[in-house]
Amino acid sequence: IERDGLLGERQTHFENFVRFYNAEILSSFIELEDSFGCQISISGKGLKDLVVNYPFVFEVSEIEEIIGIVGTETETTDYDIEILSPQSDAPEIGVIDSGVMENHRFLEQAIISENSKSYVYNDVSTADMVTGGGHGTKVAGAILYPSGVSQLSGTYQLPCFIRNLRVLNDNNKLEHRFPAELMQNIVEENPECRIFNLSINSNAPFRKKHMSLWSATLDKLIHENNILFVTSAGNISKEDIRYYIQRGTFYPHYLLQPQCRLANPAQSSFSIVVGSVNHLSLNNEEWQSIGNKNEIAPYSRTGTGIWGHIKPDVVEYGGGMQISLNGTNSISCKDTAIELVRSTLDGGKAFNKESVGTSFATPKVTHIVAELLKLYQEENINLIRALLVQGARLPDDFFRNPTTLSIQHFGYGIPSLQRVTENTEHR
Repeated sequence: IERDGLLGERQTHFENFVRFYNAEILSSFIELEDSFGCQISISGKGLKDLVVNYPFVFEVSEIEEIIGIVGTETETTDYDIEILSPQSDAPEIGVIDSGVMENHRFLEQAIISENSKSYVYNDVSTADMVTGGGHGTKVAGAILYPSGVSQLSGTYQLPCFIRNLRVLNDNNKLEHRFPAELMQNIVEENPECRIFNLSINSNAPFRKKHMSLWSATLDKLIHENNILFVTSAGNISKEDIRYYIQRGTFYPHYLLQPQCRLANPAQSSFSIVVGSVNHLSLNNEEWQSIGNKNEIAPYSRTGTGIWGHIKPDVVEYGGGMQISLNGTNSISCKDTAIELVRSTLDGGKAFNKESVGTSFATPKVTHIVAELLKLYQEENINLIRALLVQGARLPDDFFRNPTTLSIQHFGYGIPSLQRVTENTEHR
C-alpha cells in the first residue's frame, strides 16, 4: 500500500516537473515492480534539467529504430499439396509483425480473419504490404511450414492457427515509438493467445547497464499472464559485415564486437530468444559461404545477455550468407537463403528462397512451442520453456565440449521437437 501510494506521488511529481517545460506525455505510464516509464516530447533545456537534476530518473533513452528484414526475389517452382485446417483445439499464435497476406493459399486456412488487428497509426489494414515478398507473411509461413513447402506431398495438416497482429508499416518499420506500451496493449487485447512470435528488433545492440523498459515489460507480461514471447536475437546488416571484413576483423571474430551483441528486446530474461545458424556450406569458384554448416550465421547477434544470462536461448536454421572470391568482398544470400512462404501482393512466387535472418529462425522455434502447447494445454508456460531448452543440443563437437564462446553463439543449442515428444530405445 505504501509503495502504491509512493508510485502515485512520483508520477504526479514527474508530470509536474516535465510540464514546467511544456513537455508532452505521449503514452500511458508502464509500471514495473520498482519503477515506471513513459514516452515524452521535451525541449533540450528540459531534457538537460531532467537528466542532470531530477533525483528519481533511472534511465533516459532516445527512440530506437525498429525494423524487419526484407528479401529479394529469385525464381523457384510452385508445388501442389492438399492443405488441411488445424485441429479445432490447436493454439492460436500471435504474430506481431508487418501483417500477413491472409488469403494466401498456403496460409488462409490457419487465419481467423475476424481476430486480426492493426496497431499501425491511421491504417486499419492487416495486409502485409512490405515489398520483396513481405515480412510477416514469411514469419507466419515459417511457423506453419518450418521445413518449407517443397518437401511436402499429399496432404498436410497445419499445426496451429495464426493471429495476425500488424505493428510494422509498409516500410517494415515500427511507427509506435513506445513498444513497451504496445506490447502491453497487445497482450491485454488478445487474451486467447498464449504464444507470441516477435521477429522485430532495434537495429542497435542493447544497453548493458539497465534492462530496457521494452524487454522488462515482456518479462512482466510473461510472468503475470502465463504467456510466452519467442523473440529474435536481431541481425547485423550486410554493410556492417563487409565493413568489419574489409578492415581485417574476419568472421566469426567480429561477432564479439560490442556493436554485434543482442538487439533490444532480446535481453528479456523470460522470453525465448532465438539466434541463427548456417544450414549449409558453400565453396565454388566465385563464392564461399561465411561460415560452414552448423556454425553461427554471419548476421546473427550474439550473447551473453544482460547480467550474464545465457542468450540467445536457442538457435535455428535461418539461412546463411556468401562472400565473393574476386577481392571485392561482395556479400549476398542468393545461394544461401532458406525456403519461405512469401506474399504475392507485389508479384512473385508463393514461396521462395530469398531471405535470411533471425526473423525467420525464430518462427521455426515458435512451431516447436506450438506443438508442445498442443500436448500440454493446461500446463504452466515454464514447462514449455523447459522442454524446449532441454531438447536443444549444441552442434557438432560443442555438444560434448561446450565453451563460453559456443554458449555466446548458440545458447543451449538447436532444439528438436522429436527429442521432447518421442523416446528411443536408448532414452
